Amino acid sequence: MAWLLMGEKLKTQDKLNAWDINAGLATVCSFFYTTADSHEHLFFLCPYAMQVWRFAKGFIDIPSTGSTWKDVVQDFSHVIHRKTMNAIVAKLLFGASVYYIWQERNARLFSRKSRSPKDVCDLIYSTVRLKIMAIRWKDSSRVRNMKIVWKVS
Repeated sequence: MAWLLMGEKLKTQDKLNAWDINAGLATVCSFFYTTADSHEHLFFLCPYAMQVWRFAKGFIDIPSTGSTWKDVVQDFSHVIHRKTMNAIVAKLLFGASVYYIWQERNARLFSRKSRSPKDVCDLIYSTVRLKIMAIRWKDSSRVRNMKIVWKVS
């Protein structure tokens, strides 16, 4: 999922329209119905997604340079190849955020179901927390602090 996002390969409505296979679906944002649905808007400019990214960034120590596609990639790019505790948590948060934003967009578009940004953030938190619980961490003060933040014993 994250790989498709990074390559801008997700089938957003603007891409489907360009291929003329949108099957009559509306081409507006599934969250606010005001702006065209596109890769840039859906993940990085939509106020809904921005709330989710703000939540995710609150758990990791990365600089926040902005809210565009390039800004978010830049924010997370310094951790992609690292294997530190912070990098692992950042990758988990990035992946879960992308997944749940896309899932929420599809639920609204195809099933007419919706969740609040807080509900999606809660799903991200619980998903990442479960992954963190499954990892064997070397004991250190940073790991103990991380476990307190994520309520892992």
